[in-house]
Amino acid sequence: MAIRFDYHSHNWRCGHAAGELTDYIEAAKLLGLEEFGVSDHAPTFFKDGDDPAPGTTMAKSELAGYVEEALALKERYAGQITVKLGIEADFVEGSEDDYRRMLDTHPFDYALGSVHWVFGVNIFHRPRWETDDPEQTYREYYRLIVASVRSGMFDILAHPTAENRMGRPSVRLLRTNCTRRLPKRCGRPGWWSR
Repeated sequence: MAIRFDYHSHNWRCGHAAGELTDYIEAAKLLGLEEFGVSDHAPTFFKDGDDPAPGTTMAKSELAGYVEEALALKERYAGQITVKLGIEADFVEGSEDDYRRMLDTHPFDYALGSVHWVFGVNIFHRPRWETDDPEQTYREYYRLIVASVRSGMFDILAHPTAENRMGRPSVRLLRTNCTRRLPKRCGRPGWWSR
């Protein structure tokens, strides 16, 4: 029998969601979910400052409080719903050690891996799609998706086609950059990286 769960959620800390962790856990209970994972966006370690990407990721100073709150909620909701402590971390080449250190330092039940930054610009920054070469951006995005899977840093690959919100890449580009380079066990949306 399948387990009903949601492992991809955000709260006020990332700046593009609202609500407390308890709000989401209570909603998950009302929906009849058996498991719920809190998984806000990890801090932006590849940029200087405490909160170098407001509205995108939590501040570095928020991480310890996030983990502490989630662990307390796991205990509080035990027997009502299984709460898992997760994090959504960006894959940024050259910053893998910073993210690995964060993942190893805290008792995460799972890590979602995602790619938001291509050529140093967030993929959801709409003006980039008016000035950048879309095919070059898509090609690099999918190269980074493949590299994130191969890094072994993550348990789940989050929204591997998120950039599609900005338009559709060519089928040829998808076949060239994804199908032939991904490990066989990671060939469909909702990919598990290991």
